[in-house]
Amino acid sequence: MCSLILTETKKKSDPTPRGLHQVVCYGVIDIGTQKSANPAHPDKRKVLLLFELPHETKVFDGKEERRVMSRSLAISMNEKATLFKFLSGWLGEKPKTGFDLRSLIGKNGQANVVHSPSKSDPSTIYANLDSVVALAKGMQAVAPSRETITFTIPPGGPIDIPSYMPEWIADKIQESAEFKARVGAAAAVKMGGE
Repeated sequence: MCSLILTETKKKSDPTPRGLHQVVCYGVIDIGTQKSANPAHPDKRKVLLLFELPHETKVFDGKEERRVMSRSLAISMNEKATLFKFLSGWLGEKPKTGFDLRSLIGKNGQANVVHSPSKSDPSTIYANLDSVVALAKGMQAVAPSRETITFTIPPGGPIDIPSYMPEWIADKIQESAEFKARVGAAAAVKMGGE
């Protein structure tokens, strides 16, 4: 019997294969202070690192392109912080005070991709970029094929998100405490007539 009730069928994407993959960083985005998923943990300022996988491709809108992955990390140079450990493994040394995250653009490495099932639907598998280490001896570095992206939330004034920013990243920036505070302040000024 055929059902006449239309339902939306979700297309499950095939996750990036697990294991070690060559990556090149093409984006470093300051996404501001993000709300913690756990109310017991404080909100933290985060950076989003964007990576291309040169040897893994997928068809997007009829065009074959390199797969991409991202990793969001709290901005902290404390030696116990995840970002500090992540960078130490990738750079092969501890990052120094004043390290400019934008210097990661174009840097290659090997990413360990791990699979984990969705909590709500165990048949859905997510690929997560766990860690990055330096390229193995003899591996050739590659340049990003996409336009590189960097963005920093300014210390004051309006937060102008560039039009080329992918929508899902722009949404993240708009969820930040900095964006909400400045939009609220601008609205208050408009309401006050100043």
